[in-house]
Amino acid sequence: MVLKSCYRAYATASRATSAHTWSTLNFMTGCLVELCGVDYATAYHYGFVYVRQLAILLRAAMTNATKESAQAVYCWQYVQCLRLWSRVLSTYCEKGSSVESLGGHVMQPLVYPLVQVTLGAMRLKPSARYFPYRFHCARLLIELSRATRTYVPLASHLFEVFESPELQRGGSGGGPAAALRPLDFVVHVRAPNAYVGSKVYREGAAEEAAALLLDWYDSVALDIGFPELALPAIVQFRRYGKKSRDKAVARHLQPLVDALEQNSKFIEARRAAVDFAPREEAKAIAFLSDQSASRESPLRRYASSRRKLREERLQRVLEAAAGDGEAEQGKSGPAPKQPTGAKPVAKTAKAAVAKKPPPGKDSEASEEEGEGEEDIVEDMRLSDDDDEDDDGEDDGDDDQMDEMEDDDD
Repeated sequence: MVLKSCYRAYATASRATSAHTWSTLNFMTGCLVELCGVDYATAYHYGFVYVRQLAILLRAAMTNATKESAQAVYCWQYVQCLRLWSRVLSTYCEKGSSVESLGGHVMQPLVYPLVQVTLGAMRLKPSARYFPYRFHCARLLIELSRATRTYVPLASHLFEVFESPELQRGGSGGGPAAALRPLDFVVHVRAPNAYVGSKVYREGAAEEAAALLLDWYDSVALDIGFPELALPAIVQFRRYGKKSRDKAVARHLQPLVDALEQNSKFIEARRAAVDFAPREEAKAIAFLSDQSASRESPLRRYASSRRKLREERLQRVLEAAAGDGEAEQGKSGPAPKQPTGAKPVAKTAKAAVAKKPPPGKDSEASEEEGEGEEDIVEDMRLSDDDDEDDDGEDDGDDDQMDEMEDDDD
């Protein structure tokens, strides 16, 4: 019951994700991960229930192409819930860890459905505006794949970013869009209107996709089949570099191509000296499992240096956001005292009424007028199969679950 209440509070708080609230949500994520380690069986039960609900929301968005169903998936709540369960499984299902041997392996069956739901969510809207959402999904899948040693076919989903019309078109990048600052993809789930079609967005998306591909290939850098895994990427990037009209975007890929080629030669040289056949799976899995090989891998060294730079940049963004929040609070000063008996003025309520679009006008259009710094959408309805509310608030979700059970039968 405690885990369920904390999860609901976490899902509610994640609606207003931004650079200002990122550290708080990270703290809540860590607390929930620790709670899941108290009782693995209970954690598996609630993990199954809530991952299943994420799947129900995704299925509704796929079958009913409505604005409301799409918003239930393409929102911060959905991303943060995926991120939470990915962190839980990465912690307690990590291969070779002590927590896995102590009982964390009971949650291993949740890895496959979570991967399938995440892959389905990142492909729901393949438009360029939702590249940040795709990057969030890819980032948590890489973390899950690295910890559980589960192969996730993620490279093809990131290749689509380079094949998109957004990155295929060139342009000088002049006009008002030239003054835009680079978009931080970590604290956005969709790109603001001002960025879509701009050069700074193309370069940022290409750099982020290349960084995620680097992280994904780094997770399999010591695999005995790495040369075969890296070959499609090398061919794809070379082809893109030749036909792309934006050479600045193509330049982001050359260091990655060089690192992939060097690591492929490193693995080929090492596996040329092995004395076992491909059918000996245990020996193939143990290939280059020592720490010295990890330090010698060219791709591992390059990925480690790039990862440190990205972490430092994210830390600077979060610190700047925290400083801006403190500065705004200091400028506002203490709230003036009101006379006894006076009714408090609800400024936030008035502001909300003033920003509310008129009846009949598309609310999404009013959201797109701003830059979308905080992607706040309608609350994602949470329910579970053992929760029966007397007021009937969760009847709709229960009906959806009943329908899924009928379909499964």
